[in-house]
Amino acid sequence: MPPTAPPPTRHFLAEYATLWRIPAIRWLALGNGLSNMIFFSTVIVRFEQSRGLDFTEIFLLESLVSVFAWLFDIPTGVWADQFGRKRLLLAGRALNALSLVVTALAQGFWPFAFGSLFFGAGLACVSGCESALVHESLPESLPDDVSQTRPSGAAAFALLGTAQSGGFFVGLIAGSALGAVDPTISVVASLIPAALAILATGWLPADAPNHQKDTDGRTPSAPTPAPLTPTPSPASARKLLHGAWMTVLTQPRLVVLSLTQSGAFALVNAIFWYNQPFFARAKLPIVWYGSLTALAVGCGMLAPLALPWARRRLGARGALAVALLAP
Repeated sequence: MPPTAPPPTRHFLAEYATLWRIPAIRWLALGNGLSNMIFFSTVIVRFEQSRGLDFTEIFLLESLVSVFAWLFDIPTGVWADQFGRKRLLLAGRALNALSLVVTALAQGFWPFAFGSLFFGAGLACVSGCESALVHESLPESLPDDVSQTRPSGAAAFALLGTAQSGGFFVGLIAGSALGAVDPTISVVASLIPAALAILATGWLPADAPNHQKDTDGRTPSAPTPAPLTPTPSPASARKLLHGAWMTVLTQPRLVVLSLTQSGAFALVNAIFWYNQPFFARAKLPIVWYGSLTALAVGCGMLAPLALPWARRRLGARGALAVALLAP
């Protein structure tokens, strides 16, 4: 009897090496990192004050982003079904770049509010499409010469989260140097990674892999792609609203968790982005603003990579508790 091969070892980074070989995941991660490379975040308060905004208006803009993202959440889900997820993801990246153009030219509150509208709509376009593309891009099986470890959805989202934090980290460090010269330069410079994020998104496969199985249960090497533009369904919006309402009725704890997370997002951004007046009161040089804030981002940049491991050890609830309590 021939000797049996030893069982594959589950190395900590094996899942991420396998994920990086999947084109859709790779370009999603690159696009995510580039779109979050925001150079002006370290001097946003100084910039908006120089354009005539007071603190009340500055904080109100943050609320408008959350409101517009919420309002566009259901329509973008329908548009993704009708026009394809890649196209909607490209639209989200383009709206992000457009919001930067409006912000760079804005004077007074209402032009900034229009920029928040574009940015919030872009967030709504990106969030759902990224999640769906991640799930559809994960293979059900892998060839023997690719990897011994089949990647999980948790690892894929951890990779995207790390890419997002990495882009933000670079933006904080570089943005401090640019903002020390002129806050407007940091806003205009943010258009460069935003444009590169559009290019990275354009390299995504036209369709997510359709993992149909052969009669012997194996995944074919050349899967049949789905049509680029799915047939529109007039009931899509109604179905989505019905599904959302049923979720509210059947999963109230999940709804409370989601609302709490949304509120925490706005609060953390308010603290994280708008701590600059405290830095100014302490007479810290602007060049240090991003470096100090980047310490927090750097600590959290690699932590998501350990979440799949924590989920296997602690379970889904335990890993979620660690992720929520650690910050």
